[in-house]
Amino acid sequence: MKRIGILLLTLAMLLALAVFYVLQWQLVPIIGNSGLWVALLGFMAAQSVILLYYLKSLRKEFTD
Repeated sequence: MKRIGILLLTLAMLLALAVFYVLQWQLVPIIGNSGLWVALLGFMAAQSVILLYYLKSLRKEFTD
């Protein structure tokens, strides 16, 4: 049943990527190259928060 865990990881990555694109779209025209760095930090923060949300179910999926 590792398929559900892989789907959760894929969903987490896609959601974090969506956060990156929104931040990049909004910030690059305003603050230029620094906007890309802020978007990258937002991507990593979003990925961390999303994976923390799924941590219990992912731990159960991959340790069985």
